[in-house]
Amino acid sequence: GAMTNLMCRGRKRGLAGIIATQRLAKLAKNVAAEASNFLMGRTFLDIDMARAADLLGMERRQAEAFRDLERGHFMALGPALSRRPLGVRIGQTETSPRNGTPRLMPLPEAALEDARSIILAAPPPETVRPQRRPSPDLLDQLMAAKAAPLEIRPEPAEPQPSAEDLAERRERMDRILRAILAEPDAGFRVIGVLYQEFVVRCRIEGLASVVPELSEFRRMLTRARAGVGSDMAEDDAWRDVSVRASLLPEDMQ
Repeated sequence: GAMTNLMCRGRKRGLAGIIATQRLAKLAKNVAAEASNFLMGRTFLDIDMARAADLLGMERRQAEAFRDLERGHFMALGPALSRRPLGVRIGQTETSPRNGTPRLMPLPEAALEDARSIILAAPPPETVRPQRRPSPDLLDQLMAAKAAPLEIRPEPAEPQPSAEDLAERRERMDRILRAILAEPDAGFRVIGVLYQEFVVRCRIEGLASVVPELSEFRRMLTRARAGVGSDMAEDDAWRDVSVRASLLPEDMQ
């Protein structure tokens, strides 16, 4: 955690930590190992006394001494204090915080006449609140909307494309398909990947509304690989072959 990083890596950055804890057993070993000076105060738990004795290099039977320490008495160890465990006494502090300790203050004294005038004073006039209008019933609104005749607007019919437009669309899609098949790795890609690229290129060309389905794209891909153009695909003989092939499974078409 942050405390371990401060104690382990703060020395090279000119930082030193002062750790204060009431539960020595909960202090991480890496944090305690980086500390140089120790002040052990009074503690009662066996695990805390054993941990304090281990840090100070004392025997386990001497750990009971931490239970008998008075207030302000500590066991000190470290280069700044003593090279052996030494009992020290910390005196009273000479400084105090700036904000001070909050204290309870008595209530301000008030004359009896002032209190009587406040108690017997007339209450302030009540403000008249405007009455809120009742909200309309939701069920009534739904029933009224249901009873009202629905106005059905006919959808505008899309204009039928002319033969020239259909031929132009077919030519543009054939050109896109030929460009895809002209790539070096087109023969090694699965049909699903080819179809996705075909759809993306059709959207770029503005043909998103007339993109064929995957089954139709499979037939277009077969015709393109066989070298059959769009004009030949309109032949009656080719249509008869396409109808017969549609009866087969998709992977055999």
